[in-house]
Amino acid sequence: MGSINDLSVGGSDIIGVWKNRLFDTTKNLTWSLAKGKISTPPLDVKFYRYGSTEISGWRCRHCGHSRIDKSNIELCVSTEFLPKLFVDYIGQNKLIEILDLKTIVALDQIVEKRNAIEKLIQNANITLTSGNEWLWTCPECESKNVCVYRWQTIDNETKLIESKDNLKMETEKMPAYNSTLSKAGRSWWQKLFGSE
Repeated sequence: MGSINDLSVGGSDIIGVWKNRLFDTTKNLTWSLAKGKISTPPLDVKFYRYGSTEISGWRCRHCGHSRIDKSNIELCVSTEFLPKLFVDYIGQNKLIEILDLKTIVALDQIVEKRNAIEKLIQNANITLTSGNEWLWTCPECESKNVCVYRWQTIDNETKLIESKDNLKMETEKMPAYNSTLSKAGRSWWQKLFGSE
């Protein structure tokens, strides 16, 4: 027997990701009201925060190749904006309008955030994908040592950093992303075998 927490109401496209996040947030609100944990919907953004604003993707622990699916960017963006939208709509007594996800995902601030994150990912030489596929083998080096990896944006979406709880690379001499090392930073075997 499953749980309501196992339900998914949307797909992995932009609207589908937002539907799932909206469903999770609404579940929390209605359960809290039904159980008497709260008497009215709170106007505190923290109450509606559900999930992490980290961006998940894949990373090869052997060569460092990384990829992030666009649906994971939407998870990050929806996790940030939905709590604020809930509070705004409840405060205006217009919560029903939160169901108009086509309008919400096209709001300027949401589009700007999405574009800023995509640009950071591309600037870090991380492959951006559409399709949310499981990565079993690295497409660059064919290693099977691929893991889920997480990143965070900081400084108002001007920097993308690796989250602290990621698995370590096989060797500490690998580049941070898909970029190449400067000649001074290359190991003796990289210089010897001409991978400059």
